Amino acid sequence: MLNLNFGGTQLEDSHFPTFTSLPEDIRELLEVYSNIPPNKVIPHIEEVRHAALFKYSYPMITQLRFLRLSLSQHPSYSRVLSLLDVSGSSSPPNLLLDIGPGLGQDIRKLIYDGVATTSIVGLELDPGLLEIGFDLFQDRQTLNVPFVIGDLLVFGSKSTDTNLNNATNNDSSTTPDLRRKFTIINASSLLHLFPLPLQHRLVQAMIELLLPQPGSRILGWQLGNPTPMDYFDMTNFTLQYRHDKDSFREFWADIGRDTGTSWLVDVCEMEWRDETAFGEPGMWALSWEVVRL
Repeated sequence: MLNLNFGGTQLEDSHFPTFTSLPEDIRELLEVYSNIPPNKVIPHIEEVRHAALFKYSYPMITQLRFLRLSLSQHPSYSRVLSLLDVSGSSSPPNLLLDIGPGLGQDIRKLIYDGVATTSIVGLELDPGLLEIGFDLFQDRQTLNVPFVIGDLLVFGSKSTDTNLNNATNNDSSTTPDLRRKFTIINASSLLHLFPLPLQHRLVQAMIELLLPQPGSRILGWQLGNPTPMDYFDMTNFTLQYRHDKDSFREFWADIGRDTGTSWLVDVCEMEWRDETAFGEPGMWALSWEVVRL
């Protein structure tokens, strides 16, 4: 048995951990936003995750990482809320794209904190994860955020022009043109899954989706390592490039040269407290934001 500390939640068993307490932010979200009685929250999470384990072995599910509201814990979250204008007075509103929202916990937190559903779009490759999110948050009939199903690389090079409003929670047949529509992109837990050349392609696709103006930004967090290089991931049996702060800044300098853009890069190292068999020795986390100049 392996004892873990994950965002204040005590976990046991490196593959299918259990828990007896929750971080207050996700508990509040489930109790108030989802209207789940306090004594039913943990059994509800266990039931949803148990069903999900029949289909998915992602660490996000097995290690309960969907309980971490990573965007609201980002140092720039207050700025995100300000740009999305929770008062609803800006016209037209700034838009946020959440790439790979998974179960959509960060999207629900944005709504709970006052952001209009019309200011948020989710882009997810696997619609099954979104379905689990609806089960977890019990809002299948009430959540009006458009979830677009597809590959970031496809949408970053899309040439047709379809109205974004055609995308709905349960219609994956529409393929709206997402280019040059977003002021903010949340790209958490994404880049560290891939080798460096593919990271370049993914970020170039993100830039295509941003409004081409100063102040547009991409932010997120990802796993890193004090020795930047490719590491072999034992979960997916793939090579994944881990950055440190310096290599991440160099990465964005290369992106700027390749795309003819300039970026202000803010990156900091954070302790990674989920030391399991899924990570390599020395692994840490990077919290970052890049702003177009």
